[in-house]
Amino acid sequence: MGGLIVSKENNLSELQISILDILWEHGELSVNEVQELLKEKRDLAATTVATILKRLEKRNIVSYKKIGRRFIYSANIAKNEVTKSSVSSVVKNLFKGNKAALVSHLLQDEELSLDELEQIQKLIQDKTQNNG
Repeated sequence: MGGLIVSKENNLSELQISILDILWEHGELSVNEVQELLKEKRDLAATTVATILKRLEKRNIVSYKKIGRRFIYSANIAKNEVTKSSVSSVVKNLFKGNKAALVSHLLQDEELSLDELEQIQKLIQDKTQNNG
């Protein structure tokens, strides 16, 4: 896995990310297996799931191997690559490249628990010590 950058030109929809989440969690799966696991979030026809997987395959985001009459799909890109690219895109497009503005926005969220705030504080401490 690696090498593929999820850029603005090939950003992923929520449904595509849901399908990738299933592949990241379960590994190699058939269309029907993906469809079954996806039912918890969205009940889609197998043909719809197959179409989405084919589109992801054309973009080299997933690959498949044919076993008998079944196509078995797997992710070609690691979850952390998608996360990094998506966050970079948010910082660039919504915060004009200002990472501090993103952090400020997150800290203003009333939903942050004390545990989450402590985790953020520790991350900042660790980053400060490693950069200093």
